[in-house]
Amino acid sequence: MKKWLEGNRPVKLAGLIYTIIAVVIVATAWATNLYAGDLSLTISAYIGLRFWTVVAYLISAILIDFLIFYFIAKTPMLKLKKIIYTAVFSFVLGCALFPYGEQWGNISPIIHNICAFSLLGSSTIALFVAIIKPNTKNQRRFTIGAFIYALFFATTYALLGWKPVLDTLFIWENLFIYVQVIELCFEKPQDQ
Repeated sequence: MKKWLEGNRPVKLAGLIYTIIAVVIVATAWATNLYAGDLSLTISAYIGLRFWTVVAYLISAILIDFLIFYFIAKTPMLKLKKIIYTAVFSFVLGCALFPYGEQWGNISPIIHNICAFSLLGSSTIALFVAIIKPNTKNQRRFTIGAFIYALFFATTYALLGWKPVLDTLFIWENLFIYVQVIELCFEKPQDQ
């Protein structure tokens, strides 16, 4: 087990867990003709469609957060980065604790949306801080592109509601999630 927690492996493992659960949730929905092929739904919308997917994602989010928080704790970095990364992944857990969808009541979707938009904002701030205080030149190069993407996504989705983005939101949202995971991989733990 210790080998899985060395270097930036916790971040990669968290990304793998997210990928597996997202594929299972969406593939099983599409296989049962539940919004089959619909790319306008967010991963949160797919998760919220069924009770078992809410539970499966919650368990996954807890594992992901454990791995990321462990990584953050053992990695020397600017305290501001630690705070922002902790906030980002706390909002991930918030989204999992409060499923999206009207079947979960009136309050859960509201709290979910607050967490989701806070996740978008804090992730964008994390990218900006990584540009200003990068660990390496490669991190700065990556995060400049990632920050531009984050601004584009936030503007076209959250502010403008641009139809081409809304129609393929699932792709844009997941790319945004992977950008954050890749950016975290540039941080160097003490054991690396």
